[in-house]
Amino acid sequence: QSSPAVVNGTVYTGCRDSNLYALDAATGKEKWRFVNDLSWVITSPAVADGKVFFATSDSSLYHVVDANSGKPIVRQQGKAYMFSSPAVAGDVVFIGVLNGTLEARDAKTGDLLWDFQVEKSRQNNAWVLTGDRKFNVPFLYHSNWREAPLLANDQQIRIGGIYSSPLIMNGVVYFGSADGFL
Repeated sequence: QSSPAVVNGTVYTGCRDSNLYALDAATGKEKWRFVNDLSWVITSPAVADGKVFFATSDSSLYHVVDANSGKPIVRQQGKAYMFSSPAVAGDVVFIGVLNGTLEARDAKTGDLLWDFQVEKSRQNNAWVLTGDRKFNVPFLYHSNWREAPLLANDQQIRIGGIYSSPLIMNGVVYFGSADGFL
């Protein structure tokens, strides 16, 4: 599901087999792989300044690895699943989170610089999120009987989850969210 990034003759792509791959663009030969401990890499990687930026869906991890070796540089635990692909602008990495938050992270350290929470996420109808903006799993998935899991999944989406990849143009960050707004 991850779209590739091609930089300096190397193809970087994530996979549902829990790996991020670096492949030689001319031969297809694997240069390295970064193993994510059974966590899918659905986001499309961003490559800048000799680093690869990406996130995982089911484990909510934000990663930065060395583009030449695949060695880890940054590993940060996020608050919710990340399907949005990161975008790098200068020293800042922008990424959307399914809890309805757009995050701005320091490109060197991975530290959260600021975040923007969409209106539906701020409203938090039906207590979909906990106080620290993680999904309220015990409350949402109180039963696996009948339609309860489907309703819980629908509530997670309607909180304004950000699946889209941010676009930065002239100092403005553009992104869409599942609450129907840009």
